[in-house]
Amino acid sequence: MRARGAHLVEPGFDQRIELNGNLLAPTRTRLESVQATRGLFEDHIRSRVRELPNVTLLDDTNAAGLVLNAHDSQVTGVRVAGRTPGAAATELPAELVVDAMGRGSRLPAWLAAYGLGTAEVESHRVDVTYSTALVTLRDLPRATSCLIVGPGPGRPAGLGLMAVEGDAHVLTVAGIAGHKPPRSFDELVEAARSLLPDDFAGSLDGIERHPAADVATFSYPKVEWRRLDRLAHKPAGLLAIGDSLCAFNPIYAQGMTVAVLQARALADAVATPGRRRIEARYFAATRPLVKTAWSIARAADLAVPELPGRRSPAMRLLNRYVSRVQAGAATDPRLASSFIRVVGMIDPPPALLSPATVARALRPRPRASGSSHGRPAPSNGQRSHDAHA
Repeated sequence: MRARGAHLVEPGFDQRIELNGNLLAPTRTRLESVQATRGLFEDHIRSRVRELPNVTLLDDTNAAGLVLNAHDSQVTGVRVAGRTPGAAATELPAELVVDAMGRGSRLPAWLAAYGLGTAEVESHRVDVTYSTALVTLRDLPRATSCLIVGPGPGRPAGLGLMAVEGDAHVLTVAGIAGHKPPRSFDELVEAARSLLPDDFAGSLDGIERHPAADVATFSYPKVEWRRLDRLAHKPAGLLAIGDSLCAFNPIYAQGMTVAVLQARALADAVATPGRRRIEARYFAATRPLVKTAWSIARAADLAVPELPGRRSPAMRLLNRYVSRVQAGAATDPRLASSFIRVVGMIDPPPALLSPATVARALRPRPRASGSSHGRPAPSNGQRSHDAHA
């Protein structure tokens, strides 16, 4: 991917992050992150998969339904049909079927059609909308390849500015709790300017819309975790992965990380012999992974007062402590590294509660410069209000 223009960067150092008004101190996390457009990612992955000798891709083909045995206790394949009008469906035999259809998965309807019931769904509203444009601009300061500004109390809006292939940057402005980013390019840029940390003021000077793309807007009303692991009459030989199983808040960029970890768990479940069925081993391994990401995102969501939801005393205390961690990470590179490793799912959340980390987080320190909270967010009536108010 690097040969095709993707950027290999170090989170915390090449990628800078502002959370709750705190621009985290530059830190060497020794982690690697790949930055590229979705088109390059998908084309590269598809090309790699095509090279596998035991994989066949069926182009222009839709999955049309499941095939089960006579007792509806075992999935024995899927029905597939070409995309041409009137194409007949055929059966594709399989010992294991993996639902990777994403958040629009038709698996719930297929299970219901067989009388197998519906899986319990855990969900809550986030009302996220984001607008994205491919742009050209001068390099970000301090050799930064990516800037992320998260939403927070009193400012339910965020910003992403990321270098990608073709000497371009992806610019995204997101709103949460129903706050809408603008759809026009000029207003999108103005909204982004209002969210820039002081250290990055002027980064959008001379910005131009990339000739290859227009502003694209996407809305995401709620997050969902389909509890297939709890389905009472779950047939053998069936599991789900990625957004088909759990669709996260896209603001926190957890989906691809969790999907990769699920893929590893699936590989282990297939390769490991044992009495338990593959899907049982898979769900046992992935349940805590999904729960960890779900809990991190839920706590972050409920730190935004505009979002509805019960905030237990324990969650309020946790969010107060996380705010202290973020504030401390603005001047403490070690604290910044610890926080990035947890939100990136490299280290488990309890790592932030180690005695050494707690001591660093609670240490009195002056407020760091570089945050954007010195500039008030646009209020009602201002031009860029639609971006995040």
